[in-house]
Amino acid sequence: MWWTKSPSPARGGRPVEVTGNGDGTWSFTQPGGNVTVSLTFREVPEPEPEPEPQPEPGPLPFLDVPEGAWYAGAVRWAAGAGIAGGYGNGLFGSNDFIIRAQVAVMLMRFCQQYIDP
Repeated sequence: MWWTKSPSPARGGRPVEVTGNGDGTWSFTQPGGNVTVSLTFREVPEPEPEPEPQPEPGPLPFLDVPEGAWYAGAVRWAAGAGIAGGYGNGLFGSNDFIIRAQVAVMLMRFCQQYIDP
Protein backbone atom coordinates (compact mmCIF):
# COMPACT_ATOMS: atom_id res chain seq x y z
CA MET A 1 0.00 0.00 0.00
CA TRP A 2 1.43 3.39 -1.01
CA TRP A 3 0.42 6.85 0.07
CA THR A 4 1.15 9.90 -1.99
CA LYS A 5 1.26 13.61 -1.38
CA SER A 6 1.39 16.57 -3.67
CA PRO A 7 2.78 20.02 -3.06
CA SER A 8 0.14 22.36 -1.68
CA PRO A 9 -0.14 25.88 -3.03
CA ALA A 10 0.78 28.58 -0.51
CA ARG A 11 -0.41 32.15 -0.66
CA GLY A 12 0.55 33.49 -4.06
CA GLY A 13 0.30 30.02 -5.61
CA ARG A 14 3.81 28.86 -4.75
CA PRO A 15 4.01 25.16 -3.78
CA VAL A 16 4.94 24.11 -0.26
CA GLU A 17 7.06 20.97 -0.48
CA VAL A 18 6.26 18.41 2.20
CA THR A 19 9.14 16.05 3.02
CA GLY A 20 8.97 12.71 4.82
CA ASN A 21 11.44 12.47 7.70
CA GLY A 22 11.58 8.67 7.58
CA ASP A 23 10.14 8.23 11.07
CA GLY A 24 6.48 8.71 10.23
CA THR A 25 6.61 12.51 10.54
CA TRP A 26 6.58 15.16 7.81
CA SER A 27 8.22 18.58 7.57
CA PHE A 28 7.84 21.70 5.48
CA THR A 29 9.33 25.18 5.46
CA GLN A 30 6.83 27.70 6.78
CA PRO A 31 6.10 30.35 4.15
CA GLY A 32 6.08 33.98 5.25
CA GLY A 33 2.40 34.45 6.07
CA ASN A 34 -0.62 32.55 7.33
CA VAL A 35 -0.96 28.97 6.19
CA THR A 36 -3.88 26.60 6.34
CA VAL A 37 -2.74 22.99 6.38
CA SER A 38 -5.04 20.28 5.11
CA LEU A 39 -4.21 16.73 4.13
CA THR A 40 -5.92 14.37 1.79
CA PHE A 41 -4.83 10.74 1.71
CA ARG A 42 -5.76 8.24 -0.91
CA GLU A 43 -4.72 4.68 -1.48
CA VAL A 44 -2.89 4.11 -4.73
CA PRO A 45 -3.64 0.64 -6.08
CA GLU A 46 -0.68 -1.54 -6.84
CA PRO A 47 -0.25 -2.29 -10.55
CA GLU A 48 -1.57 -5.59 -11.83
CA PRO A 49 1.28 -8.04 -12.43
CA GLU A 50 2.07 -8.75 -16.05
CA PRO A 51 1.14 -12.29 -17.08
CA GLU A 52 4.05 -14.57 -17.80
CA PRO A 53 4.49 -15.29 -21.51
CA GLN A 54 3.32 -18.82 -22.29
CA PRO A 55 5.11 -21.06 -24.80
CA GLU A 56 3.35 -21.47 -28.09
CA PRO A 57 1.67 -24.86 -28.38
CA GLY A 58 2.81 -27.23 -31.07
CA PRO A 59 6.04 -28.88 -32.11
CA LEU A 60 9.36 -27.17 -31.72
CA PRO A 61 10.42 -25.45 -34.93
CA PHE A 62 14.08 -26.51 -34.60
CA LEU A 63 15.57 -29.94 -35.24
CA ASP A 64 18.35 -29.49 -32.66
CA VAL A 65 16.12 -28.62 -29.68
CA PRO A 66 14.86 -31.82 -28.02
CA GLU A 67 11.26 -31.66 -26.78
CA GLY A 68 12.32 -32.64 -23.24
CA ALA A 69 15.20 -30.14 -22.99
CA TRP A 70 15.01 -27.79 -19.99
CA TYR A 71 15.08 -24.81 -22.36
CA ALA A 72 12.58 -26.14 -24.93
CA GLY A 73 9.67 -24.04 -23.65
CA ALA A 74 11.73 -20.84 -23.75
CA VAL A 75 12.92 -21.60 -27.29
CA ARG A 76 9.33 -22.34 -28.38
CA TRP A 77 8.14 -19.05 -26.86
CA ALA A 78 11.02 -16.98 -28.33
CA ALA A 79 10.48 -18.46 -31.78
CA GLY A 80 6.70 -18.01 -31.59
CA ALA A 81 7.12 -14.40 -30.46
CA GLY A 82 9.54 -13.66 -33.31
CA ILE A 83 12.41 -12.93 -30.95
CA ALA A 84 14.68 -15.81 -31.95
CA GLY A 85 14.58 -17.39 -35.38
CA GLY A 86 17.52 -19.75 -35.35
CA TYR A 87 19.83 -20.05 -38.33
CA GLY A 88 17.12 -20.39 -40.97
CA ASN A 89 18.07 -23.98 -41.81
CA GLY A 90 15.87 -25.62 -39.20
CA LEU A 91 18.57 -25.31 -36.53
CA PHE A 92 18.53 -23.16 -33.43
CA GLY A 93 22.15 -23.73 -32.45
CA SER A 94 21.37 -24.57 -28.86
CA ASN A 95 24.94 -25.79 -28.25
CA ASP A 96 26.58 -22.84 -30.02
CA PHE A 97 28.13 -19.82 -28.38
CA ILE A 98 26.06 -16.65 -28.77
CA ILE A 99 27.72 -13.45 -29.94
CA ARG A 100 26.89 -9.91 -28.84
CA ALA A 101 25.16 -9.10 -32.12
CA GLN A 102 22.73 -12.01 -31.64
CA VAL A 103 21.98 -10.91 -28.06
CA ALA A 104 21.45 -7.33 -29.26
CA VAL A 105 18.99 -8.44 -31.96
CA MET A 106 16.99 -10.58 -29.52
CA LEU A 107 16.89 -7.79 -26.92
CA MET A 108 15.79 -5.30 -29.57
CA ARG A 109 13.00 -7.60 -30.77
CA PHE A 110 11.86 -8.24 -27.19
CA CYS A 111 11.77 -4.52 -26.39
CA GLN A 112 9.90 -3.71 -29.59
CA GLN A 113 7.17 -6.22 -28.72
CA TYR A 114 6.93 -6.01 -24.93
CA ILE A 115 8.52 -2.78 -23.68
CA ASP A 116 7.76 -0.15 -26.33
CA PRO A 117 5.14 -1.58 -28.70
